[in-house]
Amino acid sequence: GWSVLSQLKQNPLTRHIPVQMITLDEDRQHALAQGAFSFLTKPTTVDGLRDALNRIKDFAVPRRKQLLVVEDNEAEQLGIPELLNHDDIDTATASEGSEALDFLRTNECDCVVLDLKLPDMSGFQVLEELGKDKELSAIPVVVFTGRELSAEEDSRLRSMARSVVVKGVESPERLLDETALFLHRIVGELPAEKQRMLERLHESDDD
Repeated sequence: GWSVLSQLKQNPLTRHIPVQMITLDEDRQHALAQGAFSFLTKPTTVDGLRDALNRIKDFAVPRRKQLLVVEDNEAEQLGIPELLNHDDIDTATASEGSEALDFLRTNECDCVVLDLKLPDMSGFQVLEELGKDKELSAIPVVVFTGRELSAEEDSRLRSMARSVVVKGVESPERLLDETALFLHRIVGELPAEKQRMLERLHESDDD
């Protein structure tokens, strides 16, 4: 099953397909970080499976996805949506952690891009608040930070967020790739220049 998930998510023709994982609880974060749509813990029930399949059916209905960018730097607030935007998503921005949490509690959201350094609270605190809320804990969060992370911070983040992208070389391509994975975007329907960015990134990873 892990091999099937990996191959589906590495292939641009299939990576947008929502995959429901059914496995042991300790594998949950690994499954979600690899791009699984959702996670069901063994042993499961008929009702549990039915609810999981209904969530996939609802998600698969064609619609514009909602992305929230949590970033206090004005240049990044403009640059990140410009990098990620296309006609398949709507992008909102928040400058503070409390503003982001308020937005998420009152709006449906499919993915969050989160900076760690915010004026009112840290990105770690935002992630902790999301984890406490059953309705919000399943939202994929991609941490996009320029901070040098210690090994402990990196490990802690990866247990709380789906992905961590450090600003630097290839970070725009990496951010586009990670958010596309968790938004289940169809790569072939992205603008040609964004497709080329992803192709270059994957070629670089293969090398």
